[in-house]
Amino acid sequence: MVVDPDRSVARYLAAAAERDLSITSVLETHLHADFVRGSVELASWGGRVYAPERSELQFPHRPVRPGERLRLGELQIDVLASPGHTPEHVSYVFRNEELAPVLFSGGSLIAGGAARTDLIDPSMTETLTRAQYRTLTQAFAELPDETRLLPTHGGGSFCSVGSTGKSATTLGQERRGNRLLEFSSEDEFATWFPTTFPAAPAYFFRMRALNRSGP
Repeated sequence: MVVDPDRSVARYLAAAAERDLSITSVLETHLHADFVRGSVELASWGGRVYAPERSELQFPHRPVRPGERLRLGELQIDVLASPGHTPEHVSYVFRNEELAPVLFSGGSLIAGGAARTDLIDPSMTETLTRAQYRTLTQAFAELPDETRLLPTHGGGSFCSVGSTGKSATTLGQERRGNRLLEFSSEDEFATWFPTTFPAAPAYFFRMRALNRSGP
């Protein structure tokens, strides 16, 4: 199962082949603004695409809703609502009986920060920023500190804010050191967070439509 693939899919196929595995599923957390999705290509190799229902993708896929539970072998995969970076954003929690949970958080929580909320429309930035605050404070509250956090965005992405440059972390580390989790006031967060965004490349604002239609 591949989460949020970009269009350079050869490395995913190679990684699967090295392990004598087949890619059967592709999970999307949201409509991406910073890269062209690779779901269409991976689907042509046999991967079934799962994506948030609110993405309204215009190519074959299986829509998922928050609260759903998916299965992959012995793995249980819970779909969590995590809006903010985008309105339709979901995260996926992988569980089994032997290991700590693994949270694929997309852009809703990254190492040292979270993804920005101004890439849809300026009129939606405050609403999305407030949704992001609620995601940070509520969406993952029931998961233990040892939960492994694997975000889509990392250091260097124009989608990310406050990143430490790490590609993986744990919820416990973020609860202890992520500045965004220190806010106790939604109003203060909604005022401050948008002031941290760097300039965005112009193509960001047409990429969501491309990824919705299927490149």
